[in-house]
Amino acid sequence: MTTGDTVVEARRFASVPPGDYLFGARPEDVHPDPGSPLQGTVEVVETLGNEKIIYMSFAGRQFAARTSPTAKASPGDQLPFRIDIERCHLFDADGTRVGVGT
Repeated sequence: MTTGDTVVEARRFASVPPGDYLFGARPEDVHPDPGSPLQGTVEVVETLGNEKIIYMSFAGRQFAARTSPTAKASPGDQLPFRIDIERCHLFDADGTRVGVGT
């Protein structure tokens, strides 16, 4: 899978034929990671007491990361992040999930 200049590979999607897909990741599977080459632009930080939801944009898409309440992020920050690719999903143009367990 390619997003801009970033290529993400995962064994879980090895059987998916080439094509255009929508990539889905739940907020609990997106994690701040100072060692990651992926950088999201923080749009909104929602403090909920026991957690923070950090809304970011990356490669023209918006997504959220569920973090600890002590995570440091402010709107406009560039936040390195990683995605737990083994817990993510691909969807075709019709919204049907493709790949593992479909």
